[in-house]
Amino acid sequence: MHDNALMPALVLGELRAKIPVVQGGMGVGISLSSLASAVANAGGIGVISTVGLGLDRPEHAKNPLETCVEAIREEIRRAREKTKGILGVNIMVASSNFATEVRAAIGAGIDIIFSGAGLPLDLPRYLEQGVKTKLVPIVSSAKAARVLLRQWTTKYGYAPDAFVVEGPLAGGHLGFKREQIDDPAFALEKLVPQVLDEVTAFEQGGGKHIPVIAAGGIFTGADIYRMLQLGA
Repeated sequence: MHDNALMPALVLGELRAKIPVVQGGMGVGISLSSLASAVANAGGIGVISTVGLGLDRPEHAKNPLETCVEAIREEIRRAREKTKGILGVNIMVASSNFATEVRAAIGAGIDIIFSGAGLPLDLPRYLEQGVKTKLVPIVSSAKAARVLLRQWTTKYGYAPDAFVVEGPLAGGHLGFKREQIDDPAFALEKLVPQVLDEVTAFEQGGGKHIPVIAAGGIFTGADIYRMLQLGA
């Protein structure tokens, strides 16, 4: 039996992942329904990347947007057939089809949308009454978290359901420079507490509880333990 005593559950509203591990969204055919459903079945959060979805279909050349939307729906459907666990999608803000992909994922009943590669300043506007999809922005600094908290709560009356904090070892999507990769000032161990301070201040002001998920350079159980000790 797996002893989960040192691994607290990750709770986002009514969603509860008994293993607090979020599988990364790796695009162009890696993070698809098979991987996402396997992670969800293991008790974590499985994630489908929308990057490159539909590229392998012959109709993509003529109708790229429609093909991508149909592929998003199909991957979510396939994952749902294989698991009753928690599923998310990763949608890049930098995508030219961002709004369409978000609407497609919400329409397909996805549990969580993770969104980075830019600040998803208007993500809550795609939620309609009764939709239970959780919204989790990916940030690389406390400043970005602060901006999103202010924008979302002021304009939409909605706070993020969690934050993912990515350091410079997360693949470069959030704009770190080469010289910052090994700079201790930009290490994930520095960024996570800074974002946690922003979130804690928000929570103490009457806001909802917002988990902070550490990402980028998490390779081993020891890495996971170290992040949990920091409060992630």
